[in-house]
Amino acid sequence: CDDDKVILKFLELQLIKYATITGNQFQVNTYTSGTDLLANHKANPFSFIMMDIMMPGENGIEIGRRLREFDTNVPVVYLTSSPDYALDAYSVKAVYYLMKPIKPADLTYALDQLMSFFTTPKRPCVCIPVAEGNTKVFIDTIIFVEHIQHVLYFHLQNGSIIATANSSLTLAKALWMLSEKGDFSQPHRAYIINWAY
Repeated sequence: CDDDKVILKFLELQLIKYATITGNQFQVNTYTSGTDLLANHKANPFSFIMMDIMMPGENGIEIGRRLREFDTNVPVVYLTSSPDYALDAYSVKAVYYLMKPIKPADLTYALDQLMSFFTTPKRPCVCIPVAEGNTKVFIDTIIFVEHIQHVLYFHLQNGSIIATANSSLTLAKALWMLSEKGDFSQPHRAYIINWAY
C-alpha cells in the first residue's frame, strides 16, 4: 500500500522476482489507499502487509492502529523516506521498517525473514467472524467461549474478549471448529471450555 504508483509497481515486480528465485508463490494486491487495504484485509486476510507511512489522509501508522483493532497477528512492514516514525511503527507491532529508496538487498532480507516466519511450525488458529470482518485467533489463547443472546464471546488469555456480532456462527459450529484443532468441550449449554486452562 503506497500512494506512489511507481513504488507500487517496483514492489510488485520485486515480490514476483523474489518468488521466482525462491520458489515461493505470491498473490500481490496493490492499494493506494489504506482504507481500501483494510476493507479487503477484513474480507480476505493477507499473509503480510507492506505499507507506506506518509500517505494523504490517514497515514500508515493510523491505518496500522485501525488494523490492530481487528487483526493483531498479520506482519506489517513499513516503507518510508523518514526515520521519524520508527517508534510509532513499532507501537503497532511492525516487523520491519524499510527506508526509501528501497534497496533490493534490504527488501530481500526482509522477505527472507518473513518467509522464515511462515515456515516455522504454525500455531493452530481460527478465523472468528466479527462486526468488522474476520479476525484470526490462536487456539491456545482461547480460555473459553460464552454464548449470550445469539452472540459468542471468545475470552482470551490476554484478558480481551472478541464478540461475534451479526454472525451465523453458533456455539455448536464453534465447538466443532475448535475441537478440530484443540482440546475443547461443552460442559454447559452456554459455554465451551479449553481443557488446557
